[in-house]
Amino acid sequence: MKILYWTETFWPDISGVAVLGMQLTRVLKLRGHEIAIVCSHGIKELSDVTELEGIQVYRFPFQSALINRDLKAMKELTGRVKNLVTSFEPDVIHINSSEPGIFFLQHLIPSDSVGILATVHFLLSNEYGKNSLYGRTLKAVDWVVGVSEAILIDAISIDSEIKNRSSVILNCLEIPREEPATLPFDPPRLLCLGRLAPEKGFDIA
Repeated sequence: MKILYWTETFWPDISGVAVLGMQLTRVLKLRGHEIAIVCSHGIKELSDVTELEGIQVYRFPFQSALINRDLKAMKELTGRVKNLVTSFEPDVIHINSSEPGIFFLQHLIPSDSVGILATVHFLLSNEYGKNSLYGRTLKAVDWVVGVSEAILIDAISIDSEIKNRSSVILNCLEIPREEPATLPFDPPRLLCLGRLAPEKGFDIA
């Protein structure tokens, strides 16, 4: 199967979605799938096209075009994305981003020739509505995945039409090779790492 993996950030930029995306695409390739990755240019200055572990990574200046409201650049980028999709001929487009860069994918959604899947990684009701760019994207794709039951329930609360074409697939990480050492719990201590965002649950911690 040929999979076009659409994400805002990708390795070597570091974020939760970038790390999970690297691990997911690596395993998909090992299982015999052909992968191409589309992402924005990140913090590091990298070429528009690079290769990582045999996977082609295509980076576009999505953010700068949108921030600068550069209509000429937007038109050019839309054409470049269309050409990439046409030449790669994916069976599936897997959207792993809620960032404005998905604007450049809108001309392909919905599509009769390719299946489109979107994975939701956070609580939408805090920032997005049914008629937002991301809300309209979820409405148009073929299948929606939530990385937890709470996240999927939240997405369905915004648009109930998602319910009958959605499922939960939990995030997974590679198991560390080293056994964790025994930790003292007298007194107990809790360390929480993550963004200060509601879905991280720091209030509960």
